[in-house]
Amino acid sequence: MRQKGFCRIGLMGSSFGGLVSILTAAQRTDLDCLALKCPVVDFAEELRLEFGDDGIAQWKATDTIPDILGGTDRVKLHYTFYEDCLRQIAYIPAQSIMAPTVIVQGDKDEHVPLHQSRRLYEALRVKKHLEMLPGADHQFTKGVDFTHMTQVIADWLIQHLTPAQR
Repeated sequence: MRQKGFCRIGLMGSSFGGLVSILTAAQRTDLDCLALKCPVVDFAEELRLEFGDDGIAQWKATDTIPDILGGTDRVKLHYTFYEDCLRQIAYIPAQSIMAPTVIVQGDKDEHVPLHQSRRLYEALRVKKHLEMLPGADHQFTKGVDFTHMTQVIADWLIQHLTPAQR
């Protein structure tokens, strides 16, 4: 982006892209802001919550998981994926983020546990804001929720990416 002439750079990530954005932002000092929508922080925990202890044990034994799209057959997925997820938990890396950060999540998110966003917020050591939308789900399917989420993120990006007026 800098090679293209942009002076101020923000990063935005949603859900699993939020995890990638957190891990990326933790390694950079040149970001002017970070915006996260329902960020996954600990995907391994989400997998444990989804599959349970028995499901994780079966995954380890068979390198297969239940079909999350509703089919009856198990799906091939190497257990090493889960082991890698255990190495990509973002709470500690978040402590290194230098960019002002906003987190937006609905309190009825059916995919990302609310405690992950709250714990992430506590881990951040920068200017930060957590916007929890009452009744909003992971996709912000209600129009009013989608508009609110979009406005919070847009306002944050504008605030931190617009050059100061002289």
